[in-house]
Amino acid sequence: MSNFCTLLETFKSSTNFRHALEVYNSLTEEEKKFVAPNGLKDVPGWRYVMYQDNEPAAFIFIHDFYEDNSAGFITMAVKKEYRRSGLALSLLKIGVNYFKRSSFKELIFRCDSNNIASYKLAKKFGFKTKYIAVDKLTFYISK
Repeated sequence: MSNFCTLLETFKSSTNFRHALEVYNSLTEEEKKFVAPNGLKDVPGWRYVMYQDNEPAAFIFIHDFYEDNSAGFITMAVKKEYRRSGLALSLLKIGVNYFKRSSFKELIFRCDSNNIASYKLAKKFGFKTKYIAVDKLTFYISK
């Protein structure tokens, strides 16, 4: 298979909540706490699911954070076996591109304070620190 065909397979998208839920359910309980503490909900918003070997491998959702719809909030996860392969970088790039076209004025990203990879990813995209708590970091970018 050519690199181009592999790339197309990697970036195939879906709005299928069930596939995102499969990725979420593959996480440890501790990881779930930071991705979606009350469980992954099928709420209105923008979704993108990435696939590897025809399996759901990662997802990103962006949904309203405030009642006035001024900010979008990122919910994102990558299955353990697909981490460190560039999927999170690709997801965030796609999500930030969506944000730039959206009506949101701000995009919020939260991660476990011990997750160095997520911290570096946020900084790579120009996210600024919004809040620091003992167990989590919250970042944002504005238009």
